[in-house]
Amino acid sequence: MSGGTIHLSTPQREENVIKQVTGLPENNKQRAALKFVYVHYPQSWHFNAEHGFLPSLKKMIAKPGVNGVGPKGELTSMLASVRSKGGTFIDPKDHRLGEYKDYVHYYPTQAGGKWYVDFCQKATVLPTGQIVWNTRDTLEPMAEFAAHIRDSGIIEPLMYEFYLGMVEAQKVKVSRLQGRADRNPSVTTKAKQAEAKLDAMQASWEKNNKRLTAKTKAKAKTAKAKAPVLERCVDGE
Repeated sequence: MSGGTIHLSTPQREENVIKQVTGLPENNKQRAALKFVYVHYPQSWHFNAEHGFLPSLKKMIAKPGVNGVGPKGELTSMLASVRSKGGTFIDPKDHRLGEYKDYVHYYPTQAGGKWYVDFCQKATVLPTGQIVWNTRDTLEPMAEFAAHIRDSGIIEPLMYEFYLGMVEAQKVKVSRLQGRADRNPSVTTKAKQAEAKLDAMQASWEKNNKRLTAKTKAKAKTAKAKAPVLERCVDGE
């Protein structure tokens, strides 16, 4: 039986299903970062032009079997070692952190795991699967984070001895650049920048000292005002 002519006028729509990929990809070159905490040592400071002297925070990775970390990521032994060396543990749960409480964040991975990052880290995943971290955008937020820790009372203030060491190192740098500027005029700009930084360091120290002095006096005045008044008993009264 031969069929007749067939006319088709309503083509069916092809629905393309696009798989949505979320999370960070992992491979041999890109492995998910482990959980971490920050600690600070008394001698670890640096100078920031906008924020003054800032604590240099050390990231301690919770990698089992490394630096005293337990098999399940326990940090007890590692933190005990930090304290024995004079360091301070920046507890993510410390209420003094304010808006930075629970500062350890994470991105999900495509495999269903967690990739731990700082609260301000941003990532871009290229079509090839390569992860590009935008480190420039983290500089200011991390500086503000360090400034908050400095001013929160969580760590001890910069010691005068360590301040002197930083100033002396900067003076040596200024002197070295000034000596080269005579033979190489292009170094003059660097020498002036180094001089300006030295002046800023000294001014910041003086300003911070005045602030701490005022804060100490205010605390002492408040404590005195709250102190109970003791009346002396006199016979016959």
